[in-house]
Amino acid sequence: MRVLQITPQALFTNAKQANFLLLGSEEAEAPAFRPLVNAKINHEVSDHLPGIWGTLGMASGEKILWQGNLMFSRAGNDNSLGKTLDEIKSLYGIHNSLNGIDSVVMERFINFDEIEFPAFPETFNMDEMPQLRLTLFIKPEEGALVFFQHYKTTFDKEKDSDIEYILPEPVTGDPALADRLTYIFPILPRQKIIATDTPGIYTLDTKDLGKSFVVKVLTFKRSPAGQNAEKVMGEVINIVNNGQDGHKLLKYIYAQNKFYEVNNSDVIIDPSAKTLLLIHGTFSTTDKSYNGLLHAEYDNNTKSWLQKTMEQYGYLQILAFDHETVTYDAAGNISKLMAILGQTTFKDNAHIDVITTSRGGLVGKYLTCCFTGNTIPVRRMVNIACANGVGYFDTGRHIATFLSIYKTIALSTGNLLTGIITGLAQFSAEYFLNQPGCQQMTIGNPRLDNIITKTPTTVNAQLRIQPIVGDWDASLVDNENLFKRLAERGLDLIIRQILGQQNDWVVGTDKQRIAPPGYSNAPIQVRSMHVKYLNSDYCPDHVHQTIWAFLSAP
Repeated sequence: MRVLQITPQALFTNAKQANFLLLGSEEAEAPAFRPLVNAKINHEVSDHLPGIWGTLGMASGEKILWQGNLMFSRAGNDNSLGKTLDEIKSLYGIHNSLNGIDSVVMERFINFDEIEFPAFPETFNMDEMPQLRLTLFIKPEEGALVFFQHYKTTFDKEKDSDIEYILPEPVTGDPALADRLTYIFPILPRQKIIATDTPGIYTLDTKDLGKSFVVKVLTFKRSPAGQNAEKVMGEVINIVNNGQDGHKLLKYIYAQNKFYEVNNSDVIIDPSAKTLLLIHGTFSTTDKSYNGLLHAEYDNNTKSWLQKTMEQYGYLQILAFDHETVTYDAAGNISKLMAILGQTTFKDNAHIDVITTSRGGLVGKYLTCCFTGNTIPVRRMVNIACANGVGYFDTGRHIATFLSIYKTIALSTGNLLTGIITGLAQFSAEYFLNQPGCQQMTIGNPRLDNIITKTPTTVNAQLRIQPIVGDWDASLVDNENLFKRLAERGLDLIIRQILGQQNDWVVGTDKQRIAPPGYSNAPIQVRSMHVKYLNSDYCPDHVHQTIWAFLSAP
């Protein structure tokens, strides 16, 4: 570790007269080395410079007026622990290039605990929070993952920490030749951010939280080389899906209490049977979105909700549609589903019901309100926390928060598709927002409006929809450390500003309520966090029974 006292002599200036600090070893700051350093900073050379791994300054380019000591890595560490090691394991799981014997993930850090920043204004909005700029130098074959590490107390308590991603700015020029990545992130105040009486205006509490302000940087060999997000994410998704198509039709087998892929031999579809179809949400699978329906919690903990549903409500068949959620929109998903079904049709079946979660609700609505075929007519549909517009997507600066929160929630359900989030966190918010599935969850985007403004097609004219909507409640957070720490930082206030006063940390409750007028029952509101509505041990408001009542009503 290196400790750098902030003095005028420690500051460098680039061609635009912006102040910055060098991150790396002392040798890189020697006078004889400065011409080469300046050439690198000013984009005159692209070669990797030994001893320097980055620069740090104000995002605005204004003069650095900090006082105190900045602590950071000289070269890096390849023996990580705790939550940092968890992130590294995730990287190994999605990048085959790390499987070589000489491949390592290098960890570096910047610790601001001994820095005194200029005082925050007495009141401010979130756009006025001062921002820092980290420029990270990389080799052509390297990737990077950067994040805040929020500690319960101080920097050395690695196990008591949580991750919040920081996404890079878009790469300019040829991504294959990029020699640096730029990260813009706010200065984290030592005090809790609290709301004033004026909406959108905040101030700082007087009490020091005693928390560390630490940024971690992971660099590693990545294939394909360069910063081409499309190519890298194509490989990541292929690895997460085990080289298989992410679109699959599954059938639930009562005796095993498990789903199996339909194969037209021993796992077959009966298009005449009373059928329940499940459609999962973003970054998920059927097993993860509906794990709460697979728990043995009925009949003295011997049967699951799905088993009881088949027994009591006459469903002879439960199907589920696994599908890609970010790289496809709902039209693409349904096109894939129709291709899987081939000549199989349910057109004469009047007893098909659907349960959706999150973005799966848009797929369900596309099927019932936009798709012009009559392959799958739907009688009843339950939309749980339907992603009829996600406020995080209104601006790129909230995407890192969205990915961090969603990954934390998903990990709590054992969701292995979080590797896709780790992959996306290596690239810009703009790349994420340009994905078809993300555009379809963006408020005001035509891909979304073309679904939520439609009413059921003729074949679904008798459709009834039951929205189940959620608002997070503080009583649910006892065991969610990240959410406690985000609340300490005031991020819960920011999320309310993004999503609305009522939300489940991912989708605003008002957006969840959107449903075709005249075809929908009044929304039923429960207390829950996103993706946990069906977990009875978390959501206290009897969602299982609510679904049964709706599906069985005359």
